[in-house]
Amino acid sequence: MNSLRKPLVSFIFPFFLFFMGIMFLNLLFSYLPYVVVLIALMISAYTDLKTREVSNYLTFGLMVFGILFWVAKSLYIGKFIYLPFLVGLITFIVCYLLWYISVFAGGDAKLIAGIAFCIPIQDYSILFANTNNPYFLPLIFILTVFLVFPLGFFLTFKRVISTKYYKIMLTELLKSIPKYFEVALTLVGLYFIFSLFGVPTIFALLSFLLWKITWKIRLPMALIVFAVAICLHPTDLLNFVIYFLISVVFFIIIKFFWFVRSKEFADFKKISELRDGDILYESLYIKDNVIAKKPGFKDIFKYLKNKDILQKNLDLMRDSSYDYVIKSQPGGLLVEEIKLLKALKTKKIIPDGIYIKQSVPLTPAILGGYIILLFFGGLI
Repeated sequence: MNSLRKPLVSFIFPFFLFFMGIMFLNLLFSYLPYVVVLIALMISAYTDLKTREVSNYLTFGLMVFGILFWVAKSLYIGKFIYLPFLVGLITFIVCYLLWYISVFAGGDAKLIAGIAFCIPIQDYSILFANTNNPYFLPLIFILTVFLVFPLGFFLTFKRVISTKYYKIMLTELLKSIPKYFEVALTLVGLYFIFSLFGVPTIFALLSFLLWKITWKIRLPMALIVFAVAICLHPTDLLNFVIYFLISVVFFIIIKFFWFVRSKEFADFKKISELRDGDILYESLYIKDNVIAKKPGFKDIFKYLKNKDILQKNLDLMRDSSYDYVIKSQPGGLLVEEIKLLKALKTKKIIPDGIYIKQSVPLTPAILGGYIILLFFGGLI
């Protein structure tokens, strides 16, 4: 019996190993890209939140892995799979163009291109077995855009609390509340009055002009409009109050976002500490070795009667009129622009530091969008 068992085991064991190897390779070629992309996004999200940088080793490594993976899978199945290379190349070109026009930061653009090389089309999700999602890349981009807003609000709120900016914000808000009440009363009052007479309610927006009117006129006007609206719509008092409160809350939210975009909320950073992707608070214009202020439309209308100054301002509105122009763009500073800033600082044309906007890191939002698709790709 023992003499028969030994040859039997030696005969079956290689087939068992071969079967297990095939199963392992099938699992590897089915799920490995999803695992690798998830790990890469988790690492990049952590570094982006902590240092505001995404490693080139990680982004280019993701591209190289995707290429090698699909070459290996093509050899495994005995048929060349061209789609990942085509989708990856197209995505890389599109992301490069978006980076070139400063829509994306360089790290974010390379990361999305790396994802494209690994997962050109989603064919797996955790909750849906028969996933076939050809819109994986557009959807991850759309989800990223939506997730940026709550992420940005959370990070802004955290910064407001940690830096105690809320004290300044509350002080400014309390000063503005009376104006909000007056404008909201007028806005809602005009809406109800116009709706009664069939006048397009868009004209109620004219009440926004009250921002420029002194409170001595604005307050009685708001009270008069309020009284007329109530007289014409006595049964709509509850709706009037609801619309009024919604308008006030809307003004407060606008004030909040205006504040976090103000210079007080920006970081003052040394030129030597600038990094690729930092966003200037405002564009920098250099003319005749000094920092110049680019005229706006207010300056044009202000000097309409003075032809010499008007012509000078019109000339200065063109970027070509300046020796150096470094724009404040969503994609942030390029390496060449940082070198230029350092050279200008060495020549003492600009100061040692400059204001940088608080921007929302995009990589955690990409991770969030990827996780959603990983679970619900078959549904979305």
